[in-house]
This record gives sequence, structure tokens and C-alpha cells, in this order.
Amino acid sequence: MPTKFENLCLSYGAARDRWFEYRGECREFLIRVSKMMVDDWKLPELRYRPLEGKPEEDREYEAGAAIHLDDDGYFHLGVVLTVVDPPENASRQDVVIRICAKKVGSTFHLRFGREDPHAVIPDDDDDAILRALEGLYEQIKDSYDTDLERFVSTTPSRAVEASRRIGFRTAPDLHHMKPST
Repeated sequence: MPTKFENLCLSYGAARDRWFEYRGECREFLIRVSKMMVDDWKLPELRYRPLEGKPEEDREYEAGAAIHLDDDGYFHLGVVLTVVDPPENASRQDVVIRICAKKVGSTFHLRFGREDPHAVIPDDDDDAILRALEGLYEQIKDSYDTDLERFVSTTPSRAVEASRRIGFRTAPDLHHMKPST
């Protein structure tokens, strides 16, 4: 018969096994969402980038290295989409997108950014993921489509700051855009 200490050790081992299984499921889901984004949007490439700490600018990260558990209880994955004007031109802008997920029962809670309301995605419902990605696409596209109107409506005291952000989405933490070359 196991001692109380041995029972504690068994419980500890089982808890760790459950944690690693949960973490693996969340990580696999985030990678699945990012791959579906590439396929659905017909992206030429999508890079991964850690969202905590200071990522090395010239380093290419694998998806797993760009995922972390944040204080909000969600796993966060940073993906970088580079848009160009037009595709053969050298004018580029990186869009850093924060994809967040956690598993609750047999569903995933998926959101883009810290403040975005989450979508509830059944474990095997690719159509629900595609609907969420469509919403993200519309938000990014609208950001570009209305950036001049946002600039023109900016108060004079913020005009200089706003002029530096033409083409930059300023909604809280949904994604961050920065010019490349």
C-alpha cells in the first residue's frame, strides 16, 4: 500500500501529465489556426514571432518558440504577415497578429489580441475557425481602407503623431503594424 507521500507524488505526476496534454492541445490548435490563415488567405508566407521579451529581429522562429502562456490564461502566438504595395513593389509593412487560445472542456476559446471577444470553437470545427479568420481579415482590411479618414479626423495636436502612423492600425493590441523597408 502506498504511503501518503507516495500518493502525493502520484497525484503530482498525474497533474503534470494533464498540464502537458492541455498545453500540447492549445499549442496544436494555435498552429492549426495559423496554417489555416495561410491556406485561406493564400499567403505567400507567414512568420512566427514571440510576443514576450525582446525577439531577435533577424532570427526565424518556429511556431512553438513563438507561443507563451500569458497572465490572462490564454496561450499567445505571434504571427507576422508582410503586406506589400503592390506585390512587386519594395514598400512593405509587417503586421504582427496576436492569436490567443485556451481550451475549455471540448471547445477552444479563440481571440485575436488581448481585448478581442473570444469565439467558441468546437474542437474539430474548421468552419468556425474560418469564420473567425474572416473577421480578422475584415478588421485588417478595414484598417487600411479607412486610415486616411482616421488621419484627417485626428485633432491637430496629434496630427504629427498620426502622420507617422498612416497605414497603422491603432486599435488596442489586435495587431501591430510597422513599416519594413
